[in-house]
Amino acid sequence: MHDDTLDQRTAWQWVWRARRLVVGMTLLGLAVSALLAWTLVPMTYETRVELLAPRPADLSAYALVHQLSSVVVSDGHADQDSLRAADVIPALSVDQVYRVFLRHLTSARLRDRFVAAYFRPQVATSDTLTSRARLHDRLDESVRFVLPDGRSDRHGRSTLIWRGTDPEQIAIWANTYVAWAMRAAQQELMADLRSEIQMRRHSAQTLVEVLRRSGAVERRFEIARVSDALRLAQAVHLDGPAQGVWVMQSDLHELAYLQGSRALQAQLDVLLAREQDEPYIRELPSVRYRQALLETLAARSLTMRVATWDARVQAPTVPTGPDRPIMVLWGGVLGLVLGLGWALGRGAWLSRAPRHPVQSDGRDA
Repeated sequence: MHDDTLDQRTAWQWVWRARRLVVGMTLLGLAVSALLAWTLVPMTYETRVELLAPRPADLSAYALVHQLSSVVVSDGHADQDSLRAADVIPALSVDQVYRVFLRHLTSARLRDRFVAAYFRPQVATSDTLTSRARLHDRLDESVRFVLPDGRSDRHGRSTLIWRGTDPEQIAIWANTYVAWAMRAAQQELMADLRSEIQMRRHSAQTLVEVLRRSGAVERRFEIARVSDALRLAQAVHLDGPAQGVWVMQSDLHELAYLQGSRALQAQLDVLLAREQDEPYIRELPSVRYRQALLETLAARSLTMRVATWDARVQAPTVPTGPDRPIMVLWGGVLGLVLGLGWALGRGAWLSRAPRHPVQSDGRDA
């Protein structure tokens, strides 16, 4: 206990002897840290973009196309027991559209485009893998995303946080970044929608061609049937319809000659003079209606919104860092520690140094 007290007293004596140096080191640390904090270390600002999922009204383009394609399929297949659901252009939910937008917002492709457009022109560096990696790291350090998930109570709210030293610049960059993500998601969804329309439009056009060809083939078959019936009626010398035969023409089949040669000759003349088969194809009107509606949708200007701006970015006015008083305080603490360490180290070194006695030269004797 006595040795400990003696050691503490000795240490305080060493510090007291070097008090001017300790105070000087402390003041030097305060001065250097203040200089760095107010001149060399830039202020950091932070801005936020708040985004929400789109409203159902923002998806009116998909809803319109889905509804009209459903009407076309229902009209075109009214004689069937079940509709072909594959012909209906599917509708999109709000969650599906919002997920597409969030995928583009956090995609590496969008970051590459942004770095090439804004970061790379500001930095005089060669276009190498190393320089590009540094620019991407710089962007990753500046941008942070807070996305909705099932465990948080954010109700579909997404946040983009952008940090930087220029408040005006980061506000412009944040708005531009989100606008690019919205545009990319819109282009993808509208391209998918137009692809669905074009596919069904091409299918309808192909079906029209098939029906027209089948109509021409059916007319040739009808000409052959009527010609055979006419020859049979002429062979039996049956000019008019047979007496006592009151059946529809579609029910005659092999007994079609019973209509008489005059009626059959008139039918044959009409068939040979026919220039268009479309009015006689039963399925063609509904397909033509479907084709016309799909062509109208293909020519229509369709738009949609994939997200809603809840709060647009404003240039921040209050910096988020660094905390200059704290930096100055830590600089003073560092100077004090260095001064105390030097005082204690010097005292310990002097106390351990050997002391040489003063020797007389013999002239005192």
